[in-house]
Amino acid sequence: MTQTKKKIALAHWYRKLVTAKNNRASLRRLAKAIAEAIATKKIPANEGANIMWCIWERLQKPSYLAPFVGLASEYKDYEFLQQYVDRSELHQIISYKVDCLSDIIHYSSKISTQQ
Repeated sequence: MTQTKKKIALAHWYRKLVTAKNNRASLRRLAKAIAEAIATKKIPANEGANIMWCIWERLQKPSYLAPFVGLASEYKDYEFLQQYVDRSELHQIISYKVDCLSDIIHYSSKISTQQ
């Protein structure tokens, strides 16, 4: 995927975030869609986690989104450490965390919409 296509795809998700405003149901649906997009590698993990961070704040910091907020923070830390860590190792670590966290968010979002 070219840089331009990546930017267009991310703009699509940020537009959805703006459209959702503070509507709790819309934000939960968006969180689930973003988790699926991360899991299927349609958007980069760090960008998806950054959008999740915005959703997390708008939903008053629910615990089921906390893993993604942590991922966004960790990714930013790893960006700094890239000069010291092998790049393939870094991506393996983050990919593993994304796989685990996407499962968590899918399960948690199902629970939160049933309440």
